[in-house]
Amino acid sequence: MNTGAVQDTARRGRGWLTPARKQALAPYLLMAPAFIILGAILVYPSIYNIYLSLWKWRLTTPHLSTFVGFANYVHLLWVDPDFWEVTRFSLGFTVATIALEFIIGVASALLLYGLVRGRRLMTSFLLTPYMVAPIAVGLGWRLMWDRDIGIVNLLITLVGVAKVNWLAETGPAFWAIVICEVWRSTPFVTMILLAGITALPNEVFEAAHVDGANRVQVFRRITFPLILPPLVVALLFQTIFKLRVFDIPYILTEGGPGTSTMPYGLFIQRIYFRYFDVGNAAATSVILLVLGAGIAFAYLRLIQDRDG
Repeated sequence: MNTGAVQDTARRGRGWLTPARKQALAPYLLMAPAFIILGAILVYPSIYNIYLSLWKWRLTTPHLSTFVGFANYVHLLWVDPDFWEVTRFSLGFTVATIALEFIIGVASALLLYGLVRGRRLMTSFLLTPYMVAPIAVGLGWRLMWDRDIGIVNLLITLVGVAKVNWLAETGPAFWAIVICEVWRSTPFVTMILLAGITALPNEVFEAAHVDGANRVQVFRRITFPLILPPLVVALLFQTIFKLRVFDIPYILTEGGPGTSTMPYGLFIQRIYFRYFDVGNAAATSVILLVLGAGIAFAYLRLIQDRDG
C-alpha cells in the first residue's frame, strides 16, 4: 500500500509539470538571472538607502547612530533652506534645458530628414558634442565663459555690451550652465527624433500633399502625432538625466554663488563627503528618486492615454 501511494504521488507530480506549463515557465526561468542581478545592484541598494534615511548617522561617529524616523525628511523639507534653493535650480534647469533641446532637436531632425545628400556626414558631425566627455565639455566652456579671457565676453564687447561675470553671478551662471548642457545633449534628442521620423511611412505624407496640405499642417496633423511616442521616450530620459546632473555644474560653478546653481547630485555629494551626514544625504537621494519616479510615471501615462 505504501509503495502504491508513493507511486501515485510521483505520478501526480509529473502530471503537474506538463509540457504546456514548462513552456509557460521557460521565459521566467530565462529572465531569472537578469532579475537577480538587477536586484543585487539596484533594488537592494535602493532599499538600504531608504533604511539609512531613517537614521541620524555620521561617518565620523557611526557607533552613535540613532533611529530618528522621518526627522531627516522634516529637516530637509521644513528647516534646511538650501534644499529648496537646490530644488528651485534643479527644476528650473530641467525645464529650461529640455525646452531648448527639444525645440532645437525637432528643428535639427526635420532639417536632417530633408537632406537628400550628406545626411550621414551631417549626422556624424552633429553627434560630436555628445561624444565628448562631460568633464572636457565643462572645462572648455569654463574657458569660454571666463570674464577676462573668455570668447563670449570678447564677442559681446564687440557689439558694445559690457563684460559679464558669467560664472560668479546667479542669473548669468544659471544660463551659462543651461547653454553648456544644451550644446552637449541636443544631439541625443535629435538622433531619437530623426530615427522616429525616418521610420514613418512615406505614403501618409504623399497622401497629405495630394490633398493640398502645406508643411505646417503636415507637421501639426501627421508628423508630430506620429513621433510623439519617441518624443516622450526622449523626454523621459532627458528629464532623468537633468535631475541627476552633476559634472557640468560642478566644473563651471561648483554650485555657486552660494547654492544658487547647485543640483541635487552636488548637494548630496556635499552633505555626504563634506559634512559626513549620511542620513540627510540618503533622505535627499530618496526624495530625488520619488521625484524622478513620479515624472516617469506621468510620461508613461501620457503614452498609455494616447495609445488608448
